[in-house]
Amino acid sequence: MNFLFLLKYTHILGGVETLAVRMSRWLVSHGHTVIILSNRIDKSGDSLFDKRVRLLSHEQGQYALGCSWKVKKICKKLNIPRPDLIKGFDPESCWEASVLSQAFTPSPKVIAGVYLPTVSTTSTRLFRETRQKMLLQHFEKRLNRNNRLFISDEQLENYRKERAPLMEGHVWPLAVDVGRFTSAQRQPRKGSLVSIGRLSPMKEYNLYMVDVVARLVRSGLDVTWDVYGDGPDEEHVKNLIHESGMEDRIRLHGRLPYDRFQDALLNAYIFVGMGTAAVEAAACGVPVVVAIAHDPTGMTYGRISRLPMGNIGDRMIRPPHLFVEDEIKAILELTPQHYAREAEIDRAAALQYDMEQRMQHFMDIVERATPCSPNAILKIAYSAHLRIEQARLCLSRKREGGNAQC
Repeated sequence: MNFLFLLKYTHILGGVETLAVRMSRWLVSHGHTVIILSNRIDKSGDSLFDKRVRLLSHEQGQYALGCSWKVKKICKKLNIPRPDLIKGFDPESCWEASVLSQAFTPSPKVIAGVYLPTVSTTSTRLFRETRQKMLLQHFEKRLNRNNRLFISDEQLENYRKERAPLMEGHVWPLAVDVGRFTSAQRQPRKGSLVSIGRLSPMKEYNLYMVDVVARLVRSGLDVTWDVYGDGPDEEHVKNLIHESGMEDRIRLHGRLPYDRFQDALLNAYIFVGMGTAAVEAAACGVPVVVAIAHDPTGMTYGRISRLPMGNIGDRMIRPPHLFVEDEIKAILELTPQHYAREAEIDRAAALQYDMEQRMQHFMDIVERATPCSPNAILKIAYSAHLRIEQARLCLSRKREGGNAQC
């Protein structure tokens, strides 16, 4: 089969991007073809993808694939063959996949996944909020249940609670190449805490963990925290570390190359985080305390082995009753024998995300997926909305004395 994946970025190593890397690698290794289409292909992300994956950049602006008058030109210019399925990784690329599908005859199937724990239309900018609402309306009204993916039952329940009470879709937990981590070398040093992930909103554990480390040290525990990742919250985290006086205990290492993930966990005693990194850390044999997305309080549902399959950061209907700090203390108090046993329990939980099993499930979902066409009125509204916003931005630049070309 021919697959077309739509990605906003290829240089940011977030969960969506690394998922696309793993999925495309599995697909080409099983005889399928994969094209990654993005507004801009960053060379720093090229090495992550299998050489058999075709990376294409249309460079027509971040909203170009949502505009019907642009997609045919893009497909012709880039010589994109008709795909059997177009895969989006969020509601916006779901809309783009549907618009793009109309450029081919017959229209290919469309699948869109929701990979964030919550979906919100709250924004400080009216333009962005209005556009989000249109995209979500398409996701909810035009796709059928066989075209939607959710990563956990909790995520689907959260969507029903926040957006659409009758929402249906396939629950497809993340596919992780756990096999490559099960033989990871381990020399755990007691007290070594490690987190790997973007320093960005949704991952507020990067903020409260500074205070957690400070309290643990003040209580007499010899702990350190090594943080791998970059993002918009980096300066904020640095300031918190300085204010807490924990510069000798907390180290920010910046972005971690994907192929060095195991190296960063060599001495890790406990991993604190969420998403793909949490699964991979557990597969390496590190006990994992799962942080809750968008939670600034330091609450948790506990270790990865205590969470339902697919939930690696979602908030459940029942409120959490544990604290990350207490979970860390509990692990530090384990005897060496009990620590080894608990690490293996978390490793077993990670193995449920096995790539082969999850991708076979994905191919079953692909078999049932259908084409999806965008609503004609919504297409007009979306295009008009973008034109108005572009004109507004152009006028704003001219007032500021810029050389805007409108």
